[in-house]
Amino acid sequence: MTNTLSHVKHCVSHDKHCVSHVKLYVSHVNHYVSLVKHCVSRDNYYVSLVKHYVSHVKHCVSHVNYCVSLVKHCCKSHDNHYVSLVKHYVSNVNHYASHVKHYADHVNHYASHVNHYVSLVNHYASHVNHCESFQTLCESCQPLCESCQPLCESCQPL
Repeated sequence: MTNTLSHVKHCVSHDKHCVSHVKLYVSHVNHYVSLVKHCVSRDNYYVSLVKHYVSHVKHCVSHVNYCVSLVKHCCKSHDNHYVSLVKHYVSNVNHYASHVKHYADHVNHYASHVNHYVSLVNHYASHVNHCESFQTLCESCQPLCESCQPLCESCQPL
């Protein structure tokens, strides 16, 4: 009977220990979920910048195409002017394309953070599940332990 009582005490102390771990792991999960949300919002911001600069690139490419068509169809006296316009818009295309690449790199950077933090969320969620399953096991034993306790106490003086 003493073994049963010590088992009850062990189970209760383990239960308390487990509950504190669950609280800790839940706080970790919440922390990493907030980091995931932050990174996703940063990702969305950089995706919008990528889209913005892609539209600039498209706009400049249309200018390049227009100027190239003018070079092809205009008289020789205007050729140099339109060739310089083509060069100007080509440099704009390159400039905005570099912005697109820069912000696409940011998107990838924050996406890697999201993946890392999601894996941490899953890791801590598995800890929570483990602790909760142990807690359930302890709770299922508790009525049995409680029913034996008076018997254990009556035997203890012996």
